[in-house]
Amino acid sequence: MNYQQAESDIVARLQPLAGADLEVIELPENLSGFNRPFEKGKITVAYKGSKWDKPRSTAQITQQEELSFEISMQSRTLRGPKGIYAIKYLVTKALLGFQPTDCERMYAHESGMTGTATQNDGVWTYSAIFCCTGLVVEDFEEDLSVILNRISNLFPQYPGDDFDVTPPSN
Repeated sequence: MNYQQAESDIVARLQPLAGADLEVIELPENLSGFNRPFEKGKITVAYKGSKWDKPRSTAQITQQEELSFEISMQSRTLRGPKGIYAIKYLVTKALLGFQPTDCERMYAHESGMTGTATQNDGVWTYSAIFCCTGLVVEDFEEDLSVILNRISNLFPQYPGDDFDVTPPSN
């Protein structure tokens, strides 16, 4: 499962909301990329985690994986056309039934204020969890170097993080 691709698909799906004076971003790699305070509303998308069903096979292992994505919505107001409630409505309309790459259609799981309903730097934060499922299938490849080569090819944008895939000498 390519979590980064699914996350990017969700950001692309929400990108038209930028026309409603909202910024739509993936969760930055570090907090320095997350500027506060800000003037317009912000929607941040992050892969939150997964849960797996029990295996359904006696031969090759297959499992349903439920992926959770946290959609963080921030605004200086709760109500009105640029408030948290309107942003939540737009996000729900955009994501309910949306299908990221290699996943089933998304559904709403839960939402609410993060922590106690307080403002931080004059900004309200609201969080919604949307989920979708995908199928995970056992890879019969026993040579780990082949799997690591596939991972390296899947993420070529991280040249400093290459795996050592040299087979051990016997």
